[in-house]
Amino acid sequence: MDLQFTALLGLALTALITSWFLAPGTWAQLILWSGRKAAGLHSRTIEVGNLDWHYLEGGNGGTLVALHGFGADADHWLRVAPRLRRHFHLVAPDLVGFGESSQGDDLEYDIESQVERLRRFLDQAGVDSCVMAGNSMGGWIASRFAARYPGRVSALWLLAPLGVAECEPGELLERIDHGSGNPLEIQTLSEFKSRVFQPMFARPPHLPYPLRIHYGRRALDRSVRAQSMFAQVRKNSVPLEQTISLLEIPILVQWGRQDRAVHVSGADRLHLAIRQGEVKIQDHIGHLPMLESAAQSAGQFLDFARKYRLLSSIATTGPRSGTSL
Repeated sequence: MDLQFTALLGLALTALITSWFLAPGTWAQLILWSGRKAAGLHSRTIEVGNLDWHYLEGGNGGTLVALHGFGADADHWLRVAPRLRRHFHLVAPDLVGFGESSQGDDLEYDIESQVERLRRFLDQAGVDSCVMAGNSMGGWIASRFAARYPGRVSALWLLAPLGVAECEPGELLERIDHGSGNPLEIQTLSEFKSRVFQPMFARPPHLPYPLRIHYGRRALDRSVRAQSMFAQVRKNSVPLEQTISLLEIPILVQWGRQDRAVHVSGADRLHLAIRQGEVKIQDHIGHLPMLESAAQSAGQFLDFARKYRLLSSIATTGPRSGTSL
């Protein structure tokens, strides 16, 4: 019996290891489920008009709406979520066109159009007042949302936001403009790794094989659409510094000094435009501070929230009509 059990156990382990490489999609979903659970977030869906929105939510306190960047998804907030959920009710949507939300093939993707879609989502979800966070494109959307609906956003947390017109061009934006090594034009998984994943970080973290395949395949499938979508974002939207100069709410800007996607010189331009708030430059960090430096990023934000009394001043209204997954 012992030999038989050992043999069966060996076969089971071999099958499990083999499935890691032969069924990466299944493993990717398990890893994401585990990461969301560990972060204290629940996966939900909600229908807004004819569009399905997927989002993560969890935690207690005032609402913090967190918006991901171009080509990303709500899971980019998993590493900071455990540090925030005791103070905020986190709502992190997959913006339409990204992640697990509707792809919206016929929609417009300039910032104003995305702001209006976000407004409809928040209305449906029951979020009336919030602090809003955004990384890269998400920071641009968050800022325009605050400008258009000033009574609904009490503060902004912007992490390496896209959209500053008067700054040095980032390395990846130059590649997009000139075609050489364009991160939006990828045809292989190795190109995803070298053009998209690695340049996002100063020190790229380990990404398990199933997740590398999951995100790489998704980027490949959406590569053609991504090019036209990103062109709309950049060419048809109000410059970020122009929007920031109009806002009278507290704003925290965080930026990695080694950001290769959006040049850190944008932080200086925003520092001049901000009426009240802070700009924090993070050494040895790239374009995704909330992933690469979760403790520092969350800590700076919570210090900012305490300074401007945001922890008790935000309405505690949270999503009310989503379906749990």
